[in-house]
Amino acid sequence: MVITQRAIAQNPGTTRQGKTQEITVVAVGDSTTKSITLEEEIKKSVVPGKSYLLKVTQVNSAHTSLKVTAKSKEIYTPLPEVLKTVLPGISGSISGVKFVDTTNVSDEQVFFDINNQKLEKLNLIKKEAEKLHTLTLFSPAPDKAKSAYTEIAKKYNLFNEDSLAVAVTADIHFLLALKEMADKFYGEEPSLEAQTVSIYSQITAIGNELKKNDYQMFFDYIRRSRTAKDFVTSKNFTASKDLVELDIVLVDTFTKDTLAKETRTLYTKSKGVFDKRSYGLSFSTGFVYSEMLSDQPYFLRARPDENMAVLPDKQVIGDISIGGLAHLYYKVSPFTRIGPSVGLSVSPFDGKSRYLMGGSLLLGREKMLGVAVGRAWAKVKELSAAVRTDSQGRYLPKGTTTIPTVDRIDNKWFVALTYNLFSTRK
Repeated sequence: MVITQRAIAQNPGTTRQGKTQEITVVAVGDSTTKSITLEEEIKKSVVPGKSYLLKVTQVNSAHTSLKVTAKSKEIYTPLPEVLKTVLPGISGSISGVKFVDTTNVSDEQVFFDINNQKLEKLNLIKKEAEKLHTLTLFSPAPDKAKSAYTEIAKKYNLFNEDSLAVAVTADIHFLLALKEMADKFYGEEPSLEAQTVSIYSQITAIGNELKKNDYQMFFDYIRRSRTAKDFVTSKNFTASKDLVELDIVLVDTFTKDTLAKETRTLYTKSKGVFDKRSYGLSFSTGFVYSEMLSDQPYFLRARPDENMAVLPDKQVIGDISIGGLAHLYYKVSPFTRIGPSVGLSVSPFDGKSRYLMGGSLLLGREKMLGVAVGRAWAKVKELSAAVRTDSQGRYLPKGTTTIPTVDRIDNKWFVALTYNLFSTRK
């Protein structure tokens, strides 16, 4: 399947603001199942506030009806649990028909000959319509439709289009009225003669044919088919949020069968930095890598002078914490977002919180993968002023068993890989 786009403007290839744009979908018909398949994804972005219509090609507009329901939706991502403490308050009707004198067999025969001729003409319309529908299931054939129409005109011996249309409608209403009046006239008789029963049964048979077949629809179908196109279009729709869901229904109005019932999504794109719909807020969770934000461990060792030397132990240089980020983004495209981010992560190694601030790149239309870089702040312990220093290094008085420390705030670079696999549409 192919997706094309044409702007309805004065010059080909140009688009003027306010004009409706067509989004064209090529349909593939299956003659076995008499159904239509549309492609899995419409690879086309739409501009918020602009008018669009959907155009389905390679179908017969004479009997294909297109209904598109467009629903603009936001992409909603839930707030990670870890951020709820730091981002509080943030959470889609003939009269006059006279019956024949049943005692006059000659008049009766003439009467039924007339009625049968009317039904014969209508059945020709049905036959031509059904044949035309079979031949033009997925593409129109105006020449074949004109030939079918000519056959009907010859049968009626009427070649003026308006006169022929009136004659067809008159035949249908005449036979319908005949059945209705026969039911009322004969149906109330307690007993009927054999000849009367024959009349009534023939009228009933005609009525049943009218009930089973929509002759007016058959005739109108042939008339429309003479100018049918190989496409159908929807009503205009506009996008106002992150995406537009298109509920597409294609119906064969001749057989009343549903040819296709599918949903497709169109994602909106940015109209520029001054369009507020280009900005948004999203959340993600993931892993944060930082260095030198763990406490420097120390241990005590006795010196020859009996004081206790304060010596550094091996420090964990790199640290991976788990957290969440809030992204205030600008939508570069439906797939790409950039902007500042803030967040909070907690290290499983030391249990400390790291406060994050930086920039992020988000990739994905709904479920997004993000990369963030920035600075991370955390409390770290350092030696207090009680730790003395001499020519041999740091030390504490004899008998000291604990190393006094104080807390301070330090910041280092971080890199985060985040994801959002739980976005929803609202």
